[in-house]
Amino acid sequence: FWKALVYGFFTAYGFYFMSSKPWFLDRSEFWHMSPGDHCCPKVCTEETWPGCSTCQFTFDVKLYYMMELGFYLQGIVSLVFWETRRKDFRVMMSHHVVTCVLIMLSHYARLLRIGTMVFLLHDVGDIPLEIAKAFKYAHMDKMTDIWFAGFFIVWILSRLGFFRPGVFPTP
Repeated sequence: FWKALVYGFFTAYGFYFMSSKPWFLDRSEFWHMSPGDHCCPKVCTEETWPGCSTCQFTFDVKLYYMMELGFYLQGIVSLVFWETRRKDFRVMMSHHVVTCVLIMLSHYARLLRIGTMVFLLHDVGDIPLEIAKAFKYAHMDKMTDIWFAGFFIVWILSRLGFFRPGVFPTP
């Protein structure tokens, strides 16, 4: 259940700082970055993106990245040394390792708008998932079914309803 609280905090923080950004709800602004707003991609040069060499990461984005990376690094350590080994151990370990690599690559490439949006859209679905898992371990089947149904609805809305058209718009 504690993981649901962590994902809830991450989701609340993501909504808090990203809701004031012009690109949060305006999908046309998502890929139109400016040097003063979360930095331009690392592949840009001063010629292609004036001001690119002087941009700085804002504290809210740094904090979001540090919290997410720290959580998934902790997840690796926890899987190896603390949690009960389940049959999905290898899948979960792969998930945590790949997630850490993707977080570091998006930070290195300075694709921070897409990185923070991915954090938000994935974390919001993990809240009902972790609650459902807690009920499953407590052998409360009815509550498990209700929360898994909630997870399914949130997953569909966040991944297919917003992520696909919002992050990767089609012409």
